[in-house]
Amino acid sequence: RKWTAKVMHSLLASARAWHIVSACPSMEVSPYDATCVSSMMVHHGDEGVGILDGPSRRMEELEARLHELGGSENSRRRYRVRKAMEREALRLQSVQTGNEGVEPVIADAPQLKTDRAAAAARPSPPLPSPAPPSSPFPPCDSYSGAPGTGAILASRPSKQSTSRSRLMRSRSAAQSGSTPNVDWRAVRMDELRSHPSFVALPSPHAVVAVAATDIRLFRQSSRQWLECHAGRITTSACAACLGMYEEKAARLLGVPVSLRGHRKALEAHARLLEPLLTDFSLLGRFLDGSELLEAAGGKWVPHPAGSSSASHALLAYQAPVQPRLLPGAARRQLHSIAEVRMAWGSSQEATSVLAALNYFGAQGAVVEEAGMQPLEALGETERRRLRLPKGLPPVGASPDALVRWPGGCYEPLEVKNHSPFASRRDADGFELRDPGPFDEVAVWHLPQLYLHMLCMGHDCSSALFVSCSATRGANVFRVRRDETLMRHMLGFVARFALSHGSGCPPPEPDFFWREPAYPQLLRRFKAAQKAVELVAHIPDGQIQRGGAATGEPFFI
Repeated sequence: RKWTAKVMHSLLASARAWHIVSACPSMEVSPYDATCVSSMMVHHGDEGVGILDGPSRRMEELEARLHELGGSENSRRRYRVRKAMEREALRLQSVQTGNEGVEPVIADAPQLKTDRAAAAARPSPPLPSPAPPSSPFPPCDSYSGAPGTGAILASRPSKQSTSRSRLMRSRSAAQSGSTPNVDWRAVRMDELRSHPSFVALPSPHAVVAVAATDIRLFRQSSRQWLECHAGRITTSACAACLGMYEEKAARLLGVPVSLRGHRKALEAHARLLEPLLTDFSLLGRFLDGSELLEAAGGKWVPHPAGSSSASHALLAYQAPVQPRLLPGAARRQLHSIAEVRMAWGSSQEATSVLAALNYFGAQGAVVEEAGMQPLEALGETERRRLRLPKGLPPVGASPDALVRWPGGCYEPLEVKNHSPFASRRDADGFELRDPGPFDEVAVWHLPQLYLHMLCMGHDCSSALFVSCSATRGANVFRVRRDETLMRHMLGFVARFALSHGSGCPPPEPDFFWREPAYPQLLRRFKAAQKAVELVAHIPDGQIQRGGAATGEPFFI
């Protein structure tokens, strides 16, 4: 009797599930759910109906597991769960295909067969329209404009399209080599500066610095910009000052093992030991003329009539006639995957800024080149509005660009480029495996963005973040300013300077771990990570790249 009751219960549950799916054409049903429901009813000849409810439960367990794995620290676990779901879906599909054309017999549900026949005759429901993207405009009260008619059509990505799960490709088909071309189709910074819609900084030899505000005019590639880092906490050292790369905090935040360690905190300590530059006239001695030696590259021209690229690019890129390798690219020796990733990120930075220029420029914004933004350049009145903690060391931020909206407000822009190269699994060298853009902003990047907003002034209420891949597009995010988190973060930066600044010993490993307020700081950063807004996904076909028209290889 127990066995009979169990079979009848499964039959009725299957009948109800199929009746709901077939009778409600407007219901949005995922391919996984449809496959699970259809696989629950399989005919077995004279033996009646067999219920394959095991695969359905397996898929439900995987989906529940996927929803539980949030945060960047579980990216690899999410990847494995998605792969398991793909294998389960293929298996269920094969079971369903093997039983195609067989009408299930359910004696206890006579109306089910009629409902299924009526549902089969019914036209397929239209696919649901995609969700509209988040507004590309910042929270600026003085700007109430709307996108222009030439706005770039970049849709908000779904989880499936933005996930960093790997593309399904065989290992044997992957390109491989010993010397990755980290300059692959890169737009050079001098090419970007020649873009008519990009506001470039002057050449360093033309800048005469007499005050802190003049530091903003030095390009980030110049020697003067490097000299201004001495004695100052900049965005590259902010997360290290907060102890985010220390072993215990990094494990809690999900920081990758390759980024963990005590070395970055020691480097921040060494930076504070250097004397702060106060006589800005000394920057005039670093004039070697190297910034004037720029090779000829591509040009920017109007789009030809009827060009499809006019919908996502402000101007057309006219490639050089000869295939181009940037100076020293063929001689560059990259021995580890870490060196490859750093070189790729540096070389492809202008390409990502160009993607932001095309996207935000179509919305009426202006993208400007940015140098270092020192906090003292804001003036005494503005700094009082910021309510800075006592003991805060000199601070500076160097965003990759500034987005200026018609209302006058600014948003700092930070771009991250993700290398498509990985170490080969079965041999020496490297192979091509593009993971795609991040589907979130990593928590260890948030201090950098908050320092950008701080140095832009009290009225800067958000920052932009672009995660760009080589072949799978880019994601654009917006981080809103949280004043409570800002004050909490600056308080710990001041503690680091007071305890490990000039004349103080270097920090010990996990130096903030025993502080009573430190867990709350980490929780606030985790909460801020979840509040990051996804503005748009820019498909790879809409990302403008440089290089020769004939293309460039991924390996030299």
